[in-house]
Amino acid sequence: RPPRSTLFPYTTRFRSTGEKNMIKAIVFDFVQTLGTAADGYKTAEKKSQKELFERIGTIGTIGISWDEYIEDYRKERKEHFLRSDFSRKNVWIKLCSKYKASVDEGFLMQLEDEYWKIVANSMRLFPEAVSVLEKLKTKYKLGMVSNSQKDGSTKALDNEEYRKLEVLFDAIVIAGEDDIPAKPDPVPFRIMLEKLGVKGEEAVFVGDDMRIDIEGSKNAGLIPVWLKHYSVARNWPEPSFPVPEINRLEALLE
Repeated sequence: RPPRSTLFPYTTRFRSTGEKNMIKAIVFDFVQTLGTAADGYKTAEKKSQKELFERIGTIGTIGISWDEYIEDYRKERKEHFLRSDFSRKNVWIKLCSKYKASVDEGFLMQLEDEYWKIVANSMRLFPEAVSVLEKLKTKYKLGMVSNSQKDGSTKALDNEEYRKLEVLFDAIVIAGEDDIPAKPDPVPFRIMLEKLGVKGEEAVFVGDDMRIDIEGSKNAGLIPVWLKHYSVARNWPEPSFPVPEINRLEALLE
């Protein structure tokens, strides 16, 4: 059983001042917040790295070792993520250009489709996710703001686990699609506030990523809560500002 974690310090303040009712909505990220696809990401990364390396080695004009390739791959991926560009295809295009390998659009599209199918099929909700949301829904408006994981119209979030939750939310915003910028841009958070009809100080945002979720929601005026789920093996960064932390979704009920 996971260690108990107390909800954010705001709880005590609300109880002592009678302001608890000011919270009218709770908004969530999806991946690594309501469930995990960690194993799928690992499998998809290894598969795509290997297949792209083999393709570059076949058609590229310069020699490259596996270690050099992986170092460049991770560097390029990190730079794209910092720009909130989560398309793997864009990473691969830059690598192909670097190694002077002509880009086969069809190959890259197929590789990315396979990547996200692996991720989507591996997605599993945290055991407590549905029951916690059902209980919260009796008291609060619920929303989800999740970044699109892929270029194009097909959502990597489109899987059975995601569809189990859709009916529980009053509003869902997929950032990075339909001209909505990706998190941590404040726009998707503000769109959610408008959809729910609440102000920033009336909404809690629960997410796992410090830069994208926690800093992003705070900058948009929401109250952030950092979920570092006990089942997720991860090197968590140091927070950039004081933020309430929980390690299980049930803490939101306390």
